[in-house]
Amino acid sequence: MNKVDFLCNDISFIFTAIYMFNAKKKNIVIHEQDISMVSLAIVELPVLDPLFMCEIQEFEDEGRKPSCVTQKLVSNFESLASIAESHKLKDAYLLSPGHLNKSEKWALHRLVQIRKAEYFHEGCSGYVYRYDLDNGSFILHDLNGLNKNQNELIFETILKLA
Repeated sequence: MNKVDFLCNDISFIFTAIYMFNAKKKNIVIHEQDISMVSLAIVELPVLDPLFMCEIQEFEDEGRKPSCVTQKLVSNFESLASIAESHKLKDAYLLSPGHLNKSEKWALHRLVQIRKAEYFHEGCSGYVYRYDLDNGSFILHDLNGLNKNQNELIFETILKLA
């Protein structure tokens, strides 16, 4: 049975592959047929990877001056690169979870560039992304979670933003 936990304040939802769930709040169990009694303000999803917030310039009639700037949250590098290549990207920010930014909470930092390194470990290959931030620091993200020593890696710039 495949279970995914969603947290919402003090309510814990457990969804299963057969669309049955229970919600527990303190010692009260609310079953599926009673779910209309529960109202939710916020749902937290467990996200382990960083997200990218993009400020996108919108132009009217192929003009040179942007008519407005919108924000878009993207979850993968390919989407960010596509927006950057369209020349509509004003700024990009890295929204990183606490385990990546070495804190207890999510953090938002302006991105300067993204670098990538490939490594081989015990017959497996993996990638480490290095997110260079505008404050001069950087955040490493090892997709396989092996936390390779950065001194052993050779990073190649894959996207320059500023």
